[in-house]
This record gives sequence, C-alpha cells and structure tokens, in this order.
Amino acid sequence: MNQTDMTKADFYLFDLKTKFLKIDPSKYYIAYSGGKDSGMLFWFLREWLKVNDAEMYERYKQIPAVAVNTYLEWPEISRRMLDNADVVLTPKMKPHEVIAKVGTPCFNKSQDETIRRYQNGNRSTATMNLVNRSHGADRSIFSLNDTARNMLFADMLPKISPYCCMHLKKMPFKEWEKKNGNKKPIMGIMGSESIRRKAKYTSCFTKSGKFTPLWDCTEEVMNEIYAQYSIPLPSIYQHINQTGCAGCPYGIGLHHTEIELALMSEPKRRYVEKLFGDAYRIRGVGIKRNGQTTIDTPFSVYDEVAR
Repeated sequence: MNQTDMTKADFYLFDLKTKFLKIDPSKYYIAYSGGKDSGMLFWFLREWLKVNDAEMYERYKQIPAVAVNTYLEWPEISRRMLDNADVVLTPKMKPHEVIAKVGTPCFNKSQDETIRRYQNGNRSTATMNLVNRSHGADRSIFSLNDTARNMLFADMLPKISPYCCMHLKKMPFKEWEKKNGNKKPIMGIMGSESIRRKAKYTSCFTKSGKFTPLWDCTEEVMNEIYAQYSIPLPSIYQHINQTGCAGCPYGIGLHHTEIELALMSEPKRRYVEKLFGDAYRIRGVGIKRNGQTTIDTPFSVYDEVAR
C-alpha cells in the first residue's frame, strides 16, 4: 500500500504489526472478552494479517483466543465468545458467591482497596493517610473521597472489595496459563481509557510480561479502524463505549451502569440489582420497584429484591 494512500487507521495497523513481531506467538494467547478492543486484536490476527501479510498470518494464527464467561456478560458478548474464542472458561464461583465472600465493588478499584484494608483492621500510617487524605495522600488515586470516608467512619458501608474481577476473570486466566506452559496474555487495553491505565500502561509490555500492544491507541483511532474495515461491533456499543460485567458499579461515574440497567431484560436486571444493590444505594443509582424508581432506602437492597 502506498503511504500517500494510507489513512490514520492504516498507519496504526501497520505499526501494530511491527509490535507483534516482538513476541514469540507460541508463548502468548489473546485474552478475548468479546468486546471492542480485544475484538479488534482478534480481527487483526485472524483477518487483517491474512490479507496484508500471509506469511506472518500463518505463524500467528496459532495464538489461541481464550475467554472467560463471568455469567454477567451481555448476551451478544457471550455469543461472540462462543463463536470466536478457542477456549471459553468459567470461574469457580458465581458472581453472588464472590460478592458474599470478598465484598462488593463500590467507588473505584483504588478507593475500594483502601476501604478494604481499613475494614480488615489495617490502621497503618499509610492507610490512615489515604483515608484522611493527609500528608500528601490527597494526590493519590487511593485516597478516599468525602462520601466514602464519612460513610466508612459512620459504619454505613457494607463489606467493600475491588477483588470481584480477580475471582471472576483473572483467576480463571491464571489457572489456564499454568496448565498451558505459562503462556502470557495479549490484552486489548488502551492506556487512554483512564488515568490509572495511562500511568500503568506505558509500553507494549508490562513488568509481568503481558503484551499490551494497544497501549498507545486512542478511541478516535479505534473507531476509525472499525468504520474503515466494517468490523462487526456488538450493538451495546451504540449506548456505551466500554463493556465488562453488566451493571458493574465501576461504570456509575461514566453513567454506563444506569444505561445498562435500562437495557437489561427483567430477570437479569433483578439479579444485577440484588448483586450490586448496596453499591447502587450508596452511589445514588435508582432501583426500580413496582414501576417506581427510588434512590435512597433505609434497608439493604439485597433484602428487598429477594422478597
């Protein structure tokens, strides 16, 4: 392809090819979520390379696509996993079992880790500085906001934890890796998606050896690739630009959670409201009951939805 004819999407894809040349394909797998970013990597390896570099395609098509069905995916996402992934794993525990064991996600992963430590009795200087936002800790992403701190001190929070994702997604991948020669994951993570990711993903490789070739991709470029090559995209992306476990409280800040709740089937919405109900109540997300939407309640949503 003549460089003068190349679009921004083309430039990125040819650059992506040079990144993949840095890895031994026999030592990696695609952590395939069925979503937008990992979906583009899957398409790149299985379709784009076939057309643009047949020799490389023959070597890299052996990279398996491995997915984890957490039981909370959107139906369309689950279908893509079944249709495209070479292996579909499931966690040992169901979502409600994980929440009962480790606690509920609520504010964000960083703040929830600080709350978890405090609730487990950690009163170290470092933890208390984060809780009170003192001694420069106010600049840390782990520092608590006013709502979280006040509710924590008033003993108004349920058991909080950021480890739901670890049990539902990360542990199944880790177990599969150990059984398959300690392969490393290729992850569709863009550093531009959040402040935390921008700080964490600054090159194609993490300290643990994970391959993150999209670390420098932007939402604009990603959208151009999808549009130019007419790559199929789950319809949920017409409403939100990131997907994960449907209804996860970590999507509240982006208003994704409210949108997802409105789009869910009635049975799934009731399950998700029961699962994350305490977090919704704390964060001010309305829970529908008898056609009415309420926000603050004097009782646990777990109890109400179970009735």
